[in-house]
Amino acid sequence: MPAMRRGVVLGCFFFVLASTATPAWAQSDAARRHFEAGKKLRDDGDCDRAIPEFEASLAADTSIGGLYNLGYCYEQLGQRQRAYGAYKEGQQLASVKKDDRLREISGALAALLETPHIRLVLPQPLPDALEIRVDGELVPASFYAAETVVFTRDARTHAVTVTAPGYEERRETVETKHVKPIELRAATTAAPVAPVPPPGEPTGWTWQHWSGIGVSAVGVGLLTVGSVMFISYALEESRLYDRYDAAGACARPPPSRCTPSERAERASLRRQYNDNEAKAQDNTPLMLGTAIGGALLIGGGILLVLTAPKAPSAKTGQLHVAPVLGTTTQGAALTGTF
Repeated sequence: MPAMRRGVVLGCFFFVLASTATPAWAQSDAARRHFEAGKKLRDDGDCDRAIPEFEASLAADTSIGGLYNLGYCYEQLGQRQRAYGAYKEGQQLASVKKDDRLREISGALAALLETPHIRLVLPQPLPDALEIRVDGELVPASFYAAETVVFTRDARTHAVTVTAPGYEERRETVETKHVKPIELRAATTAAPVAPVPPPGEPTGWTWQHWSGIGVSAVGVGLLTVGSVMFISYALEESRLYDRYDAAGACARPPPSRCTPSERAERASLRRQYNDNEAKAQDNTPLMLGTAIGGALLIGGGILLVLTAPKAPSAKTGQLHVAPVLGTTTQGAALTGTF
């Protein structure tokens, strides 16, 4: 309904309401006073101050006119959700009392529902701690009903999320002005059962696994020994060469200026260097043998572990009862593993 047409309808209604208000308020002076104060503020265009007066009037005595005026003021302030609630309650009350104003309230409600909104049909009874979010915004629980109307900002599709303890989260996409039933499914809480290996499935380690680990450990030891020997030689060779080279600085041209003690020290360093080289040559077979042998043992141990079959697991706790029949003995025999 266009805004001008709605204003004409509401104006006619308020005129009728004002002309017939006196009998309606005969039972409650407080309700009448607040209603008249609210109506005056509404006529002056001050719905912000009119709303508390209408609410006070309804608190004293629920009336069709109070609900209709409250819904009108909420709508003027852009609070469509609250306006819908007031209009809906006023419509139901007018229907019960068979009041002539039912048509006007229904018209205002229909005009309001021309604006963007969605309708959700919720499960009954409502689950405890139910939460509904539309486009990420929480819908107040006071709006929940069997058919919940949620007004939206624009006319497009909307993301609806419904959650409740003990139920799976529900996500739906709802188009504007469409009705969407919401079905909740109970959440499954059963713990996952660990798979049981079939009887006789190979499990555990065999002697080949342990042999592979032992061979690899010996290989690591040998490789470490060979590596330490080579590193020790290399460090000593570098140290002696640097000292020998430093001691020979005096012998470089122009003519040698080495003193006898410097020449003697250089000769001693040369002998130490040569001795270290000779020792390294003597130990070369040992260094190479331990390093190469260690690497081969490590590789062999890993190969043993990777190719070893798993040992079959023992079946325990299986008992069998077999009958025993003979010429002198009758009974049952208990067999199995314990």
